[in-house]
Amino acid sequence: AVRSRFLKGTHWHMLLIGEEGSGMFSHKDTLKTASWQLQIIGQKRWHLCSPTQDPFLYHAGDVDMLAPDYESFPKFESA
Repeated sequence: AVRSRFLKGTHWHMLLIGEEGSGMFSHKDTLKTASWQLQIIGQKRWHLCSPTQDPFLYHAGDVDMLAPDYESFPKFESA
């Protein structure tokens, strides 16, 4: 019963549709839930960091993960 309430309370039902060049800012999945990603057309680039990399990351959206400015965000180079 507790597990069922937890899953219902933290599960998000989403459908995200984007045009060419769209993307998501860097963020941390604080709910620690699972999700699926389906790419129908085109391609997607990901930059994934394990929780052990937290000391090298900044706030959500600060760093462009795919073209980072290491001069402004030097710790990120170690992520």
